Amino acid sequence: MQFDSIADIYATADAVRKDTTEFADSITAEESAVLAEGETWTLQSVFEHMSLVDDQILWVVEKLVAKAEKAANGDALPPVAISSGFVATLNEFASSKLTAPDRVQPSGEVSIPDSVRRLEDSLLGLIALRESIEKTDLSQHHIPHPYLGNLTAPEWMVLRNGHEMRHVAQARAILGKIR
Repeated sequence: MQFDSIADIYATADAVRKDTTEFADSITAEESAVLAEGETWTLQSVFEHMSLVDDQILWVVEKLVAKAEKAANGDALPPVAISSGFVATLNEFASSKLTAPDRVQPSGEVSIPDSVRRLEDSLLGLIALRESIEKTDLSQHHIPHPYLGNLTAPEWMVLRNGHEMRHVAQARAILGKIR
């Protein structure tokens, strides 16, 4: 994944969300509640986790944008910088099994359609921030991620896309075990 602009990040988010929604629509209510052999989460739990993380990322990006807007001095904006090291680490995590922090552990009680609605609400929140994100220097403001360290708002947004792709792939594998 290469991102040369905020527009690239948003375009990826749109494509990822379209794939997520189409896949979610293919899962029956019965399938969503099955705990497949060797798994710790049901499909319902995977989607709930994705929505919890999306909510958190929206909150983080809102905070970073607000901080950057306060510090704005009218200088020219630097190009969007997503380091190759960050992307390489994301790619490593794509195939790793990580333990989700408590605040984004699923309850297992939220339906996939409800989780998809929450995912859509979070993406709409990011879309509402687009103008601010595109006109603000976000390069000097960071919030730490538990595994990745300090990230800028654009890096959090790239992470959001990668996180969703990773868990949709996980959900596809789970559904394969169920069917």
